[in-house]
Amino acid sequence: MTNSEKCFIITAHTLHMGKAAEILFTSQQAVSDNIRRLEKEHGVTLFFRKPQLALTPEGRILLKALERIQIIENNMKNDLQLLHTASQGTLRFGMGSYRVHDSVVEMLTNFRQLYPDIRVDVMYEDTRRLEELLLRGQLDVIIGFNIINHEDFDKRSLVHEQPGVMGTDSLLQRYFLPDELDRFSREGISVKEFETLPLIANYPIGSLWLNYKQTFDKMDIHPHIIASSNDFSKILRLCAADYGVALCPLFLSQIIKKVNSSTNRFNPIHIFPFPALGWVNSIDLATHKMASHSNYLEDFIQIITTHIASPRDNFTL
Repeated sequence: MTNSEKCFIITAHTLHMGKAAEILFTSQQAVSDNIRRLEKEHGVTLFFRKPQLALTPEGRILLKALERIQIIENNMKNDLQLLHTASQGTLRFGMGSYRVHDSVVEMLTNFRQLYPDIRVDVMYEDTRRLEELLLRGQLDVIIGFNIINHEDFDKRSLVHEQPGVMGTDSLLQRYFLPDELDRFSREGISVKEFETLPLIANYPIGSLWLNYKQTFDKMDIHPHIIASSNDFSKILRLCAADYGVALCPLFLSQIIKKVNSSTNRFNPIHIFPFPALGWVNSIDLATHKMASHSNYLEDFIQIITTHIASPRDNFTL
């Protein structure tokens, strides 16, 4: 891949020639010259310059092609390296699912027992961001909520999850009678009852919240949102402080139990099923179709699959 092509990829990702110049340790004029050289070579305009830098349709086509070429080149380099150092390498793993966060230490420990000389780089990001990095060849495998269907992805669904509503004893008792809370334990909470509760939402642009919102819109559900955050630990702390309730995948029950046994023994957090939403969360794993798969990557995928259990039957804490 030529320097002009590498320069184009960075500029297309940042959509800012100044930032591209910083990343490439060169001048903005050099970036501009490389782009114009590439435009002259192909006889097309790759960027709209005004009102702000944006890819043209031709630019998007070239970016997609060059990203695939970049993956092929990386595969070649990795394969050549493996001929000489079969037991060494780097595995790049991205995760956007809280279930994996809870299991990652055990997964990495098991993997290291098999491949002690393989370096593992772990990245925590929203699923949409992980998808971008996988398409660019910057990650080997990702796990996230509801990964998109893409022609360049090999995707598999590991488990489907039902969301619940979590809140503390004291907060829930402000809104419902004890016999109603007993009913929630058996049957779950209804849409009408959910709409009365103050909700701490997942970050509004996160993939998980977007999926919830689509379901809300489809079912004409109107949550009473009082706050939002992209950090589940912050949401959990707000719930523990009686600030509001939150939507919580039911597989997080083990984390909630730890909170109840330590800091919230006298005001425990409960998770009630929310049957109206159905099984809206899919935890998916994806790799790039054009990327080569080493033996250690295949074994790591098997470890991930083994550690991600199916949803629990006992929903209420």
